[in-house]
Amino acid sequence: ERVAAEYGYIVKSYAELKGSVESNATDWENKLDSSQKRIASLEQKLEETTTDLQKYQVESQNWREECTNKADQLDTFTARVTTMQSTIEDLQLNIASTQTNIDKIKLTAKQEEYSRSRGNLQKLSEEYELLLRKKSKKIGELRKALRVAQSEKRQIERHSEKEKGEALA
Repeated sequence: ERVAAEYGYIVKSYAELKGSVESNATDWENKLDSSQKRIASLEQKLEETTTDLQKYQVESQNWREECTNKADQLDTFTARVTTMQSTIEDLQLNIASTQTNIDKIKLTAKQEEYSRSRGNLQKLSEEYELLLRKKSKKIGELRKALRVAQSEKRQIERHSEKEKGEALA
């Protein structure tokens, strides 16, 4: 009887242990399935993030290239503006020089007028006026060229500002 009781106790313990093991195995299998699903979900998110990152890298490269192009254009426009400024300064120097020459010619003509006789006075007066017209015409042309150069400069500056605004926007 005692052996039977111990045997019954062992059978009962075995059944409980077997149930506990099966329950634990089921729990572990559920946890394993849940973990595998989370891993699959995380792997999918990782792939999506990698794809997005690649898209952003391509877009970033495109923006970098566009910025480089805009910077090159800005450098080109800046060089053109600098060249035009130099041209304008040269034209202004030419105008000043021409005006100085005109002033010298006027002074020389006046001095010659006083020193010559009345007959030569008419001849000198005609030559002086012809020379003055030529110089005035040249000054007019230089001023016109200066206005054109300044207009082109303003157009390039506006275009440069516009390009700069677009590059920054």
